[in-house]
Amino acid sequence: SLGGFGSWYVGSLMPDLFAAVSGGGCTPYGVIENLHSLPCWQYWGLKDSHGEYKGYYARKVKELEECREKYGGYEARLQTYEKLGHGYPPEGHGPILEVLSERTRDPYPMKVVWNPAFPSGQRGCYWLWGAKGLVVAERKKNLIEVTGVEPEMDGLEILLNATMVDFQEPVTVQSGGKSLFQGRVKHDLGVLLRSLEEWNDPEH
Repeated sequence: SLGGFGSWYVGSLMPDLFAAVSGGGCTPYGVIENLHSLPCWQYWGLKDSHGEYKGYYARKVKELEECREKYGGYEARLQTYEKLGHGYPPEGHGPILEVLSERTRDPYPMKVVWNPAFPSGQRGCYWLWGAKGLVVAERKKNLIEVTGVEPEMDGLEILLNATMVDFQEPVTVQSGGKSLFQGRVKHDLGVLLRSLEEWNDPEH
């Protein structure tokens, strides 16, 4: 219920902190675009007394499907039960926990879809920082393709490390075939300290 809302809400604000999220007796919530690289499991009973959520649930499911078609990704299982009310699924939470326990957090996904729509106080997500609107970034070795409206990309920073790119070779960042940056990237202690302060994540 409210805990399920919370898992979706916090998961969509800071997907880089989790391996997976799940919620039940609630509807998908938050910024759906940001769930691109975060596995989700949601269940809903069609006889839930909170009937006012049904229309919202349908809209969010459609939104998730549209994001999957547009960007790929979005490993989500949305399960409905015809005879279930506001409660646990008939098989219990065991199957959900088993699936979630198999997931591991990926702090450096190859593709990031980030829409900083909620004021979470977090300036970035995964390896993107400072986006002002919806930005999609995908990396292939030392090539990074970024898409988004120019004002939304103004101030955008891309954080890199040796697990993501080869620092011995030039890195190219482009958008729509236009080169935004090309050259070698050096390790920067200031950026490292800033990212530790921002994320407090030893894997970041």
